[in-house]
Amino acid sequence: MNDSKRLLLVDAPSYFYRAFHALPEFRSPSGEPTGAILGVVNMLRKLKQDFPSDYIATVFDPKGKTFRDDIYPQYKATRQAMPEPLAQQVEPLLETIEALGWPIVTVDGVEADDVIGTLACAAANATLADHQRIRRAILWPEPALPRTAKYTAAATNTRLSRRPTS
Repeated sequence: MNDSKRLLLVDAPSYFYRAFHALPEFRSPSGEPTGAILGVVNMLRKLKQDFPSDYIATVFDPKGKTFRDDIYPQYKATRQAMPEPLAQQVEPLLETIEALGWPIVTVDGVEADDVIGTLACAAANATLADHQRIRRAILWPEPALPRTAKYTAAATNTRLSRRPTS
């Protein structure tokens, strides 16, 4: 990808959970929960408007275990299961995102965060959209982060007292 092309990567699980917890419990006429879908669709539209990009993708976590589970068996051991009304919206959300023309990236055995980090580091001009602070762990000069705070390599190193690794 040449330097003038911009890549917009969306951490879909982050947006999905945020929308679910931020919006009232919307339901379809037949009773299915739809609030998280509505929230994600609105966020994707806003991102596309605010960050025009040559390439776009939503990145999702795979089903099942990831390499992190193999490294540390207690990884996510205390995390609660996805709430059922949210789980019911996963497949319809995937269908909706696809219908909106957003590519969906999922890599078996690799979490969305790791996929996003890999793609962003390979791109010359990447914008990362999420609602987590995990992006601090990705260090390179001046990433574009559509959040309330920007984490550059220098700022992250100062805040966390770390040096970037190559």
